[in-house]
Amino acid sequence: MGKKDSATKVLLRKPENFADAFNQFLYHGKQVIHPEDLQERDPEEIVLPFGTARGKTVDVTKLRDILKLCTVKTDGKLNYCILGIESQADVHYAMPVRNALYDMMNLSSQVSKRAKETRADKQITSGEFLSGFTKEDRLLPVITLVFYFGEAPWDGPRTLREMYEGVDEIVLSHAIDYKLNLISPREMNEEELDQFHSELRQVVTFLKYTEDTEMIKQNIMKQELFQYASEDVIRVVELFTSYRFPREEKEDVNMCKGLEGLRAEGVAEGLERGKQESRLTTLRNMLKREFSDELVMDVLECSAEELEELKKQL
Repeated sequence: MGKKDSATKVLLRKPENFADAFNQFLYHGKQVIHPEDLQERDPEEIVLPFGTARGKTVDVTKLRDILKLCTVKTDGKLNYCILGIESQADVHYAMPVRNALYDMMNLSSQVSKRAKETRADKQITSGEFLSGFTKEDRLLPVITLVFYFGEAPWDGPRTLREMYEGVDEIVLSHAIDYKLNLISPREMNEEELDQFHSELRQVVTFLKYTEDTEMIKQNIMKQELFQYASEDVIRVVELFTSYRFPREEKEDVNMCKGLEGLRAEGVAEGLERGKQESRLTTLRNMLKREFSDELVMDVLECSAEELEELKKQL
């Protein structure tokens, strides 16, 4: 597992962050799912497909990133569902197929588990015995969310329908489809960023404004939420952006102090840039007056090699 994969999974596996991601995506930031509503599930999806190979059942196994059982109370009653998150550092151009497979394998696994109990009942019909599923049985819905950390825009398909080719609309209307559930911070507006309430708010802000240092400062300096960040947050931010933060003895990192460092670096860069521009102006004037290279090097305090580099910049 690469550094980026490892860091993002550690961040998203935290119950408070996992719940926050789904609250933002499903409920626009309303706090419906709470960390205590989640139970860790084995991310390994195993399905027993129909048919055998040489008389033996063939298992198909796929490993998800993160999978949890969610028990949430809405409309006065408990609701159960299976929630999964796939973290992506790069665009996956077959993601609708990949996630559809994960979800169908989970549903198939639910049917298989139910079938063991159903077929033990001698009162079931032949149809119920064949499917292992009774007319009253129900499945837990499965929702898979892709959290995309990459810098490039997500230009991959967002539905299974987009991946079909050369098929007329009548055929397409009956072909299976699958919609990708995607969080892509760089595509979000300010209102959507504000819908995060966990430390994911820190991460999505840096991902959104990674090229806009001034906007980062405006967002962070005015919000107490950004005063300190966990090492998990800092690790992800540093892996996916150009920002670097000074470490302190305490576990959390002071983001504001880190941004003050960015401001100081900006001033230093400005001074250096001004100094270089001044040297080029001096060189341009001396060359116009046909001063010798030796005199120019004395005035600019540079070597012959540095002088040649400066001439190339003119």
